[in-house]
Amino acid sequence: MRDGAGARNPSRPTVRATPPANRLEGTRAAEPRLPKQRGLRGQGALLGASSTLPPRSYNSGNALTTPAFAKEARWTKEMEIVPEGKNFRLVTEDELPALADFLVQYMPESLKFQQTIQTYLNNKVWDFHFYVAKNWPEDPICLHFPGCTSTPNNLTYESVTVFCPSERVELVDLLSTEDILLDLSQPLYLNFTHEAIVNRFEKYYEAHDKIAGDVYVCDNPPEDTSADELPPDVELVRLQPEHMKAVHDLYPASDIECREVFEKLVAELPAYGIFVEGKLAAWMVQSYYGAMFSMQTRPEFRRKGYGIYLARRLTKEVAARGYKPFVVIRPENDASRSLYSKLGFEKRFRTVRAVLHPR
Repeated sequence: MRDGAGARNPSRPTVRATPPANRLEGTRAAEPRLPKQRGLRGQGALLGASSTLPPRSYNSGNALTTPAFAKEARWTKEMEIVPEGKNFRLVTEDELPALADFLVQYMPESLKFQQTIQTYLNNKVWDFHFYVAKNWPEDPICLHFPGCTSTPNNLTYESVTVFCPSERVELVDLLSTEDILLDLSQPLYLNFTHEAIVNRFEKYYEAHDKIAGDVYVCDNPPEDTSADELPPDVELVRLQPEHMKAVHDLYPASDIECREVFEKLVAELPAYGIFVEGKLAAWMVQSYYGAMFSMQTRPEFRRKGYGIYLARRLTKEVAARGYKPFVVIRPENDASRSLYSKLGFEKRFRTVRAVLHPR
């Protein structure tokens, strides 16, 4: 596995942040309180606390002892995770269920981030590292690194996913001085992110290669009768890892998502293909962020209506697993918008994918 883009290197020591027992004690009455999570291990399970984090040292192996050392160590092979930045701190795995619950109040804007936590906890498709603001939950902004699974240098902190409520978009400014987690002199890669967040980033960065995508959500999945309606020589079957080379080769965003993540997705999450006389003709996969994505049809099999069968099947299965079915559709893609509208998907908000270059 490649080093840095979510892959673990067994020869490299991993730095984990262990919270002190009183780190997250107490909540403010005015703030929404996070419910206790069943089956949480260890302490610090409630992320809704308002206590201030004390300065800490991390003294395990190649220890982080100061923020300055953290910044240097981030770019070396000795370090895999930075436990604390200038404005953000690492969320322990024990805290992730509470973070996911907290984000529900910000639906649908938080959907992509919240379901990334869900797939991480349920399936660990990719090795993400989640952070919250040190003044959480008063400052409800959270991050995960990497933000996508393939970048030019395959560095964990080269891409990021950011969520904060659009009415608190000023919280994005915390990243403008976050020089421990980020190298502020280098480009930063964003997968589909709420357009208000991207617009705020543009105070400090120039956004290149921008692609808009509208989030469509399905609240009431339709009945799945796909298998009953297919012609005799056409099959709808679960995809296997060996099919992923063909899938990734035709995936339009293969520059930001690596083939390896497709192989992991198909092993853990719903993924279906249409086979015509034994040949893979069309396919669709559930992503690590919960969306149904990568619907592709080989050119010779287009205009045969296979997409509706795939979308109906995947929508039903994604919902049955406890996820909210959603897709990201480019504004100019009338065909996809029409297809998903037939299945009950409705537009909720716009996102943008971009490469941010420092001004």
